[in-house]
Amino acid sequence: MGGYTDLKRTTDHTSLCKGMMDAIFDIADEAYNHQQRLDSKEIDPRNWHEWMQLFKNDKPTAGVHEKLAVAVS
Repeated sequence: MGGYTDLKRTTDHTSLCKGMMDAIFDIADEAYNHQQRLDSKEIDPRNWHEWMQLFKNDKPTAGVHEKLAVAVS
């Protein structure tokens, strides 16, 4: 029985880490796309703040600005 709980705990930790790494990669991808769109190495602090808030609240960050641009248009 102890082996099963250890396996379950390991699976839960692996799943949690996978989710966090996916979110970090999404933020990095958004930052890269932002730099490419603006042809600049600078990242707008407002965008960075928004991405961090989404990360902290476990919300998806991929494509946030494209969806916002469509909603505003």
